Amino acid sequence: MKRFLLALVLCLLPSLAVAQCNGVFAPNTICGTVAGGIPGQINSTAFLPTPGIPTNVRSAYTGTASMATTDCGKTVALGGSAFYNFIINAASTYNAACEVIITNEDSNCPTLGAATCRGKSISINGYTAFILWPGQTFNLVNQNNVWQYDQPGRWVVQAVPQFNVNHASGTNPFAATPATDCLGTGAGACNTIQNCVLIIESMIDNNGFGPTCKNVNETFTENNISHTHTIIGFHVISITGDTTTPGNVVWQVSGTGNVGINCRDGGYAIITGFKFASTGTGNFFINGGQLGVCDFGSVDFGANAGGYDLFQSPGGAVSWFGGSITISGDMAGFVLSTGEGHILLDGATISIPNARTFTNFLQLSGSGIISATSMTFTGAGAGAGSTGRQWLIDRWQNLNVTSSTIPGATVGIYNCQPIVSIFTSGTDATFTPSTCNGLFPLAMEIELVGGGGGGAGSGTTPGAGGNGGATCWKASGTACTSPLFQSAGGTGGAAGAGTGAVAAGGAASNCDSNLTGGAGGPGENVANRAGGAGGVSALGGNAPMGILVNVVGTAASANSGSGGSGGSAGGTLGSGGGGGAGAYCFRMLTNPAPSSAVYTVGAAGTAGTLGTSGSAGGAGAAGRVKVIQRW
Repeated sequence: MKRFLLALVLCLLPSLAVAQCNGVFAPNTICGTVAGGIPGQINSTAFLPTPGIPTNVRSAYTGTASMATTDCGKTVALGGSAFYNFIINAASTYNAACEVIITNEDSNCPTLGAATCRGKSISINGYTAFILWPGQTFNLVNQNNVWQYDQPGRWVVQAVPQFNVNHASGTNPFAATPATDCLGTGAGACNTIQNCVLIIESMIDNNGFGPTCKNVNETFTENNISHTHTIIGFHVISITGDTTTPGNVVWQVSGTGNVGINCRDGGYAIITGFKFASTGTGNFFINGGQLGVCDFGSVDFGANAGGYDLFQSPGGAVSWFGGSITISGDMAGFVLSTGEGHILLDGATISIPNARTFTNFLQLSGSGIISATSMTFTGAGAGAGSTGRQWLIDRWQNLNVTSSTIPGATVGIYNCQPIVSIFTSGTDATFTPSTCNGLFPLAMEIELVGGGGGGAGSGTTPGAGGNGGATCWKASGTACTSPLFQSAGGTGGAAGAGTGAVAAGGAASNCDSNLTGGAGGPGENVANRAGGAGGVSALGGNAPMGILVNVVGTAASANSGSGGSGGSAGGTLGSGGGGGAGAYCFRMLTNPAPSSAVYTVGAAGTAGTLGTSGSAGGAGAAGRVKVIQRW
């Protein structure tokens, strides 16, 4: 009897590893009755947790702690409505079959977050620490004394998430052991807007809800924030200060050539509720470029010495989102656009309370578009109340200011005005295209006029006029050898009484407009007759017929390419014929190569010499080259 009672007591002690039932010792058993009422052994696993066999027994933590060895087989519940570090020591210090379910049981975050909704930092021996977000769960197993676990991945939010930023007291969430999830305030907030953006880019599935980085009321300095990823589950991040009183959140940009925020590479952001100010020179506040879009509104643009408030670089966009805009500080300009893309300000109202000083309110130096239609400007600095030019742009079609009066005391101008160059001499001379703001011309107009022929002399055996020279254009080498474009010179006036010969004008080739020069007038086989008139070029300026006395022919107007007149006859028969005019060539080059070219200006035809009892002819005029470069 005593031995039976002892065995019964041993069987009923759950703390013992081995029990004896019916005189037989067996592990993890209790005494009981099997089917048919026969005393036997019943496995007690359901009552005595065994490492490696989950039991869903809850082991709760509410603050910084290490996982206990007795947590094996349990569900570790991390709560406490706080962010803290949960440490899991080396796998070798736990049971070799240890398996744990770890869950963050804080309530999933409501709209804009709550104090009861916090992540937990998980530090597993042998791995980089990570944040277990509210509602996330993962399994941890000891595999051959090495921890293995299924990574919980991105946090799929269930409502609009708000991450807080406090530069003064916030914490870096990307420390080796994360010290915050940025869902809290004070030390529980992010220490920079950049870190807030990185959390949303790398850790969050927004599940159709728009995430916000909310900055507390403060004055802070932060340069070159970059939003450079397309976020998951939504299209845009809101970066928000105080939309009612933007001056409560002062965002300073320091140094030189820095930017407040860049939206690039598929990054879209809406910036609202800040007052921007530069503590350096030549800075920018908001930039959209390279497939990024920065929208803005409810913003005060403060002092920005030598800088531009809005900067659109190639491939990006900056747009007014809605809300108030105030310009309370001087700047080099309000808008700078430097490449393809757009800036949209249509319908915005901008307050400029006091007269401001700027260089160009709007500046466009590339192929982008500034649309600033139907805008309203108020305050003493509106209209002509501020010192500066309304706009400076390279290409007129890229600016639309319909129904808007852009601020500035000086009317806007179109930069890169056409450059007109006229060359009146030169043989195989070099022409080098100009640049404006680093840009070569979009189009180049070339006009070539050949040299005019000289008029012939009068009298007995006079000299004929000299031929005018050809005006030529070529990429390189000798201009008039296989030229790209050419205007030939006019023929010299014919000599010899009574021949009636006409000096032909020159012909043009390979041009958009090819005009043959006018022919020179013939001489007459009559005494006391005027010499033939010089041929007329496209520029005019030919020498007219002479007077009815024995006088020298008249020279054509300088560089007109027209012909000189023949010498008039006196008592001896035979006046001189006039020289032919040089040809005219017009050629338009679109998107011309930015390389140099060579040209030759056709020389003037010489005057024919006088004959016996006669007079000399008039000289023809040299041609010219005219180039108009357009941007």
